[in-house]
Amino acid sequence: MKKKTSLLILILILLSFIFILIFFAYKLFFTKKTSPLEKKTFEPENYLLEEPQKTNANNELLDEDDLAEQENGFIEGSLSYPSEGFPTDLVICAQNIVTQDLSCTADFIKDSKYTYGLGYILKVEAGKYYIYARSPSFGNDPDYKAYFSKFVLCGLKYSCHSHEPILVIVKKQETYKNADPGDWYIN
Repeated sequence: MKKKTSLLILILILLSFIFILIFFAYKLFFTKKTSPLEKKTFEPENYLLEEPQKTNANNELLDEDDLAEQENGFIEGSLSYPSEGFPTDLVICAQNIVTQDLSCTADFIKDSKYTYGLGYILKVEAGKYYIYARSPSFGNDPDYKAYFSKFVLCGLKYSCHSHEPILVIVKKQETYKNADPGDWYIN
């Protein structure tokens, strides 16, 4: 009987040893190894996806200046003024209708492609704009804004009654052409 009891105890010890080996083998091969310092609790910000990095056509990473350039578009048009020439204080502005930010230029381009041989190009962020020309030396109102308006699109004719500004929508890396601020005739 002693032999049977000893044999039974030996079998139980071996089975326990096998169970322990299986347990550690499972832990070793089937669970992720993390140190106590690496353990994290569920925090939503740990699972937010990173914003993808932007690259150019050659798959080169773009820096902040390059990214800002990609957000820009252009507005181009011809100048006009109700006189024989253009005043030296003439400025063309684009006003963002959401932010009210102004982008202005007094740098003009001489080119026969423009209606009276003089035009402008403004670089602006993509968005919605009203375009106007302003000359402090104009008539009795130095703050007068000659918009790119329905009156301009109608051909500046007396029979055209609307002077409502045209909403110019500028898209990224595109040019809105023929935005001619020339409604000097509202009064």
